[in-house]
Amino acid sequence: MDYEYDVFLSYRRFGLWPTWVEEKFLPLFCHWLGEELGGNVRVFFDKSTIETGQEWPLVLGKGLAQSCVLVALWSRTYFN
Repeated sequence: MDYEYDVFLSYRRFGLWPTWVEEKFLPLFCHWLGEELGGNVRVFFDKSTIETGQEWPLVLGKGLAQSCVLVALWSRTYFN
């Protein structure tokens, strides 16, 4: 089965998390994972993938279904 994304990145969109994930975590994660996989990494990241007005549960479900692996960034409020 061919996947559209290598990774579905899941995190709690609260406080500074979205900015930290996009500016700090994602560049390093993509770099090092790309080194291991030997090429560009395709990451489903909700901030850059979901357009305004889209039904986000459907978009997230489709993104998850089309991803090879889920990486969850747990925080105290992740499961809230």
